[in-house]
Amino acid sequence: LNPLVRVGNLMMAVLKNHEDLDKDAAFERCRAALEKVGISDPSRRLRQFPHELSGGMSQRVCIALSLLHNPKLLIADEPTAGLDVTVQRQVLDLLAELSNASGVAQLLVTRDLAIVTQYCTWVGVMQRGRMVEFGRTLDVFDNPQHAHTRELLAAALTGVLASGRKK
Repeated sequence: LNPLVRVGNLMMAVLKNHEDLDKDAAFERCRAALEKVGISDPSRRLRQFPHELSGGMSQRVCIALSLLHNPKLLIADEPTAGLDVTVQRQVLDLLAELSNASGVAQLLVTRDLAIVTQYCTWVGVMQRGRMVEFGRTLDVFDNPQHAHTRELLAAALTGVLASGRKK
């Protein structure tokens, strides 16, 4: 989001660059997109600047922006970075719900293995920009074939045990 541009102006510019819509129709599409992602009072939010939104609300605006053109694939790169755990879950649940409802495939890029376990059916493990392992999430996590995957899982497990959250 551009801090100098109101949310609605940004969204309408994105929409109008790809579709021939008048201002009222573009505003309504943007308002409906914000409503779809659970933003309260979307007409008011369209008039606000990004700094006037919470972190979770900003993420919802970005999700609405990404879905404006009905994509077949949604790539979410660290969509919950910087958000607290409660808001993380809300954003990830929303992404999953919208993806399922609209039939959009979703590629989730994250370093958080707990998120992968909870939200991903398939997982690809990368090392230095190369895919070193790919498969069903539970299969890969239960029986990792690549040394890097085993190292990641061991590090994640050590972190969980060290924090006392799981034994």
